Amino acid sequence: PQCDFEAQGFVFTEYDDIAPPQDPRERLKWVSFQQPVYDGRGATVVTEIMHGPLAGIGYECRVLSGFAGWTVGECKTSWVS
Repeated sequence: PQCDFEAQGFVFTEYDDIAPPQDPRERLKWVSFQQPVYDGRGATVVTEIMHGPLAGIGYECRVLSGFAGWTVGECKTSWVS
């Protein structure tokens, strides 16, 4: 995304390993935001975070465009590990 997230008060913290762990399953750490899917009511955004092996969650969020900008209407859990 090419949005200025920091200007909107949404700041990312680096999420990476200092040194590669011995167990390759420990490398399963990531955060993702898929491209929004727009429709006449707003958009749907899928976001996911994986903290490690068998430790993650995904959400499907409905965002609405209005006078004050974009707001989150609702979020549903799409998967849990």
